Amino acid sequence: IPIISGNHLQKTGCIGNRMRDDLETTLIDAAALTDSGKSKLAGEIYSIYSELFRGWTENRLAEALFDEKDSGCKAAIFRKNGVIVGFAWIKSREVVYAGKKITVFNNVGGIRSEYRKNGLITGFFRRTLMTYRFAHPFRTVYCFQRLIHRSSYRAWANALDEFYPCCLWPTPQGIATLVCELNCAFGYLPVSEDDPFVVATDNHTKEEAASKKGGETGESNEEFFLKKTGGGKNLAMVMLFPCTHKNIILSFLK
Repeated sequence: IPIISGNHLQKTGCIGNRMRDDLETTLIDAAALTDSGKSKLAGEIYSIYSELFRGWTENRLAEALFDEKDSGCKAAIFRKNGVIVGFAWIKSREVVYAGKKITVFNNVGGIRSEYRKNGLITGFFRRTLMTYRFAHPFRTVYCFQRLIHRSSYRAWANALDEFYPCCLWPTPQGIATLVCELNCAFGYLPVSEDDPFVVATDNHTKEEAASKKGGETGESNEEFFLKKTGGGKNLAMVMLFPCTHKNIILSFLK
């Protein structure tokens, strides 16, 4: 698998490197890469994707990463002693909803289980969203993502102040309608007309999505995820949250 060197990335879209707990993060403006740079980035990400996930070929991953309908894409590669242990990307897309143009972010990521508690993926996503939010203070912005593992839902549920779906509050009809529209825009296929949040997926984790015990107060986020998806191997949950100043700022304080 070809590896993109720091020097190559600096010439074709590298934003910079960061260190945290002996883990190095390489930040990349994927939309600014040349064709050869895009191919190398896809190969680099696929080297860790194939360890953590199954279902996508390298070409399919590249198609998801570099979609012409997106207006921007930032990527991150996480390394431990030079070895890739995780990846993430977040893309923005302009969508017309109810006659109004809105910005929708969509993200994908994965990291070896021993590094999940470091918050590297959610931290990268939150910083990207915060930068965009403060640069466009009056624009309507949402984040919409397809989650295929309970740990991803738990991480976002723990970080956010407002998100859908949630076991603690109902989903407004306007949000459900927007989710239906975004499913169409991103090519996600709901498995039931009654619940737009449960969709089919061709991307799967290699970990078993076994249930865990709930918390002390009510249903846990993981139980809620498994209940919605039925623990099905071909089902995922989409999550939508508004990228308001309050939601983003509070996510850094939790």
